[in-house]
Amino acid sequence: ELKDLIDQLQAKWESEKLRATFTPDRRFFYRFAICKKTLEKAWKSIENFVKCSHRADFKTADFDILDKEMRTHSFLTPWPPTYSKAGHPLLFWNSSRFDAGVLGLRYLWILQWSVLHFLLDYVPGAMSGIMISADGSGIGWSRFYPEVQTGMMTALQGCIPVRIKGLNICNPPWVANMIVKLIKPFMSAKIQKRFSFMSEKDVLDLIDEENLIYFLKGKHIPDQDAFMPIFAEYFQEFASFMSTNERDTSYDRENGTYWNCKESPYWGIDPLLSESEMKVALKEQKKAMKAEHKEKKKREKE
Repeated sequence: ELKDLIDQLQAKWESEKLRATFTPDRRFFYRFAICKKTLEKAWKSIENFVKCSHRADFKTADFDILDKEMRTHSFLTPWPPTYSKAGHPLLFWNSSRFDAGVLGLRYLWILQWSVLHFLLDYVPGAMSGIMISADGSGIGWSRFYPEVQTGMMTALQGCIPVRIKGLNICNPPWVANMIVKLIKPFMSAKIQKRFSFMSEKDVLDLIDEENLIYFLKGKHIPDQDAFMPIFAEYFQEFASFMSTNERDTSYDRENGTYWNCKESPYWGIDPLLSESEMKVALKEQKKAMKAEHKEKKKREKE
């Protein structure tokens, strides 16, 4: 049945002649067949995937931006992989160090797509589903950008062939409930059922302490020095695949205020600093960034 579905998707691709930035192989169709199960659902996701591929523009992506962002521990998958008690590979998100408005929607998509595809291709069990757990303490109005959040949900559930088995937000502030109400209409019924707020104590019912990330009070400390070279090699392969053909630049007219990436104040700061040390380091970093920006403006005037 799986082989038949892959054959059907491949035949439909050849007949529909979708204009994509990539030339699909059987592995591409295999991911969608495994995830979506039916021709109708799989094809709908493939159509969405093609549309989003023109917007992301992997061809000109700067990996250095992803490297700096992932070394802040804002968005990471442990390496070697760790699993929930139910056997699902884990992905962690630290909202207090992540600002989608700074990273920008384009690099948010590129980061999200490349990490999730890395899981699908490299991590045993990922095709059956993954669990995302997040520190929600950084969620707030100052970092809420409707265009970015809805774009993220569209990419996550509308086109990437991945099954989300759990989306757990730990320690959310009161305002998180209001923000979730705004983005919930963009979540599928399945994601809504698997979305939950919980305490750090509750998340231990789902993930062993040894596998739980340190910023959720677990014992796991990621080794990004070991992971990033492996991910960098994968990213080059994935970006090359996503850039086989020319992209449709007409999509660029749709890009909004939060499309382009800006420099994050967290880049270059040791992510394992204590809370008080992090505050001091951030203050100094922002001060240096402000001075650099002022100097740049001065040079431009001259």
